[in-house]
Amino acid sequence: MDEASFKAATGRRLDAARIALGRTAAEAAAMMGVSRPTYSDYVGGKILPPPFKLQPFVELGISLDFLYYGIKTALPMGLVDRLAEAETEASSDTQPVPRRGRPRLVKG
Repeated sequence: MDEASFKAATGRRLDAARIALGRTAAEAAAMMGVSRPTYSDYVGGKILPPPFKLQPFVELGISLDFLYYGIKTALPMGLVDRLAEAETEASSDTQPVPRRGRPRLVKG
């Protein structure tokens, strides 16, 4: 898996975790101590969230193994089913993050 795919998959799982926990995106951003745009960059796969920012999710039962790698063995049983449903919802909700700023000029 390349870096861009890894970031995108981690973002989808982070959004699924948020949905499974019944939190809004604004609440998830506040939990993580980041701005709403930064949270959107995490979910959109533009930025990989550092482990220390994911600590609030870990405290609520979401493992780093799940968030980074999709491994569900360390999750509480009740959370596995909610995450499976939320992953489907997060995958359909995730839109590509538009680039910011001016386009770069390519010299040819």
